[in-house]
Amino acid sequence: MNRKAAFAGAFYTGSPSELRKQIDDFIKAAEFKNISNIKAVISPHAGYVYSGPVAGCSFKQIQKEKLEVVLILALSHRGMLKSGNFATVIPEGTYETPLGISVIDQEIGHSLLGLSGFTFHPEIHEMEHSLEVQIPFVQRLFPDASVVPVIISTVSFEEMKKAAEKLHEVFSREKRPFMTIISTDLSHFHKYDAAVEIDRRFINCFAEYNPEKLYKLISDGKAEACGIAPVLTGMMFARMLGAGEITEISYKNSGDTAGDKSKVVGYLSAVIHGGSK
Repeated sequence: MNRKAAFAGAFYTGSPSELRKQIDDFIKAAEFKNISNIKAVISPHAGYVYSGPVAGCSFKQIQKEKLEVVLILALSHRGMLKSGNFATVIPEGTYETPLGISVIDQEIGHSLLGLSGFTFHPEIHEMEHSLEVQIPFVQRLFPDASVVPVIISTVSFEEMKKAAEKLHEVFSREKRPFMTIISTDLSHFHKYDAAVEIDRRFINCFAEYNPEKLYKLISDGKAEACGIAPVLTGMMFARMLGAGEITEISYKNSGDTAGDKSKVVGYLSAVIHGGSK
């Protein structure tokens, strides 16, 4: 699949020079916390005017990494897979944005596609912004890295666990340096103060690194995350790689970044780290 940019000019600028500058500015403005053994980062996926500063905080933490492969775990806003098929991966081809073309890692893509639960549904990838908006950041920092675009489509904890196990089955054999980007926003369309309270419950629970507890918190309606499937899958996958800690880098909502505090969306930057690399 040669995935063309579907949201350039909407979620982010279609001008290559403006996009490069915008991403550089986001990363330059972010605090660097010098955390070692990072296995995954949480990055938001709204329009850059809203969530770009927080995404910049996530990518700032890994900018010194020498990455050859970037796995992106995102969610589907526009379609669900049938039960038993919990993820869709683009197995080969390219992913294009105004910054250029990223090669999709064919070896990893086909390895995942050969496992139960992983399928290829191009119609789900074609119009999914939660994955696309991560690609320009990857291209800016790691222009030669191949990408593995995976959309997790499940509400079942057991299927998320299986997805993590399948990812580990493939990536545990990978000799090249790689990183996982987990795409999610937090609460949606609450007033500013209510959103901060809801999102803080998510962040505090997330920091405990207890996937089961976080799943229950979301299931009980006490917190919100549109990308809970990639978050939980990524947490479990990172733990299999040796991670044991989660550090918050930045939290803001659209009221902080864009000004309107009547109905806001929450954004989190965090890293999952620890253990041997």
